[in-house]
Amino acid sequence: MVNRAESPVPMQKSKAEKLLWLDLLRGVTAFAVFIGHLRTLYFVDFAAIEANVQTKVFFFLTGFGHQSVIIFFVLSGFFIAKTTQSAVDRHRWRFKDYLINRIVRLETVLLPTLILGLCLDTIGLHFFAQVESYAGQIPSLLYVSPVGKLDIVTFFGNVLFLQNIIADTFGTNAPLWSLANEFWYYMIFPLLYFSLSPKYPLSKRLFLSLLVISILVFVGKMIALYFLIWAMGAVAFYVNQKYSAFLLSRPFLFKTILVIASILLLSVLFCTRANVLVLFFNDYSLGFVTGLFVLMLSLCKMEKPFLKGISTYLSNISYTLYLIHIPAAMLLCAWISTERHTWNYTNLLSFFLLAIVIVLYATLSWYLFERNTSHVKTWVKQVLNKLSTTFKDKKAVLDKTN
Repeated sequence: MVNRAESPVPMQKSKAEKLLWLDLLRGVTAFAVFIGHLRTLYFVDFAAIEANVQTKVFFFLTGFGHQSVIIFFVLSGFFIAKTTQSAVDRHRWRFKDYLINRIVRLETVLLPTLILGLCLDTIGLHFFAQVESYAGQIPSLLYVSPVGKLDIVTFFGNVLFLQNIIADTFGTNAPLWSLANEFWYYMIFPLLYFSLSPKYPLSKRLFLSLLVISILVFVGKMIALYFLIWAMGAVAFYVNQKYSAFLLSRPFLFKTILVIASILLLSVLFCTRANVLVLFFNDYSLGFVTGLFVLMLSLCKMEKPFLKGISTYLSNISYTLYLIHIPAAMLLCAWISTERHTWNYTNLLSFFLLAIVIVLYATLSWYLFERNTSHVKTWVKQVLNKLSTTFKDKKAVLDKTN
């Protein structure tokens, strides 16, 4: 997973150190999901082509979308545990601030994505309703058809992160399924964290535990089960906190474990992609080895400036790219041709050019929306503080008159 030319070296423990290798991994996973969906929308299915070595390699390497989501869940668990623990350690934990930060972080991209998706899907259904993708006739992407999924109830169901709980994913944007998982994991984790804290009385801890159980029941079996994978990232963070000094003080041991973790991750990725021994190589084994890999990678320092630039760029646009690519890809593919393309090198070049266009579209969207997340957070907190102050002033006036 790590280029030998840029072999990561153990870094000294520093709170200011950015986890650039993890940022790069996050960007790569979002890109893998995007490129897999685009390949399915642009090219005919693998079974319909005369396969040679090149096509087999291309189709195999562009088919890691699901595995990438699993890796992203682990990364998310790591970063949320890090954020939570950092606030607790600095005695600055407030659930209100945490909730605002998480919701604004998600909604700053989600709301524009839903609106843009509505526009693109409406155009697509008007002009290309009979195309395979819009008609829901691509076997591996049946769920991207927007038919019956552009209503206002579905829209607000997705705004409230209720997709695949009580609402469909909105329009063509099937990847939104994982956003519901993310949001509810964000809610579960701090409740679980404080329910396990001995600093709180037993009654409060039991209450928090009941809230966790209630949420898990509400979101349903699949989201609840995938929380175990997400939590593997949180476990990786706490192992990092406890054993980082030990590992960093033993370079040979550190490098040995890093190599083993890399080999394990690559092996499990290959086996899950090839459907080998699915009872052994599955989402949970992938989550476990990813947790180990993330633990080791979080202790590595990225030194090459060009890699830092790539890592920062991919990480910056990863969330936007993940959310925004399907509606744009479907419309562009249908506009280019009403039928999916056969395999040849001319079409492969067109495929890569199309990928670049969509990445640029995601970059522009990031610049307009996600880049301003911190400003939106500040504005929302100011508005809420003003409302709180106004409410308190009115309450004080009413108390005096009474």
